[in-house]
Amino acid sequence: MVEHAALRIRLHELLETQSQELFQKANRFVLECHAKVEDEVFFPVLYSQISESLKKLEADHKLILTLSSSLLNFVKQGKEELFRKRVKTYVTTVLEHNQQEEILVFPYWKSVSNDTAKSALEHAKRIIQAFGVDEYLEFTGMSKQFFDSL
Repeated sequence: MVEHAALRIRLHELLETQSQELFQKANRFVLECHAKVEDEVFFPVLYSQISESLKKLEADHKLILTLSSSLLNFVKQGKEELFRKRVKTYVTTVLEHNQQEEILVFPYWKSVSNDTAKSALEHAKRIIQAFGVDEYLEFTGMSKQFFDSL
């Protein structure tokens, strides 16, 4: 939930500034941390309960990857105008995707056993550590103390 709130703030900032640097930070967070945790940790736990919803959300991850690849190419090629025109599509896709997760996935997490939730959190923390804890904390605005308490 903290990640979704942070993404809302960062992506709205991206829409306002159209900063290529912010896009690259947000995109790295989305692909290498946020979506990875969902795909490897949370979705597999819930698959037996809501597989059809998860298939759509997994397809969204592929679409987001495609959109981000295009935007990264625009940045590399110096096509600033194309970047500015298409960044809104990326932001809208990620925000709508997260909103669907909040509606379709979050309610089911309550039914997960404490042991399963604890194991999932440990796995998620390993992914975050591989991504970089300092970068994660900077992006989400979470304190180290709060992160360590999870």
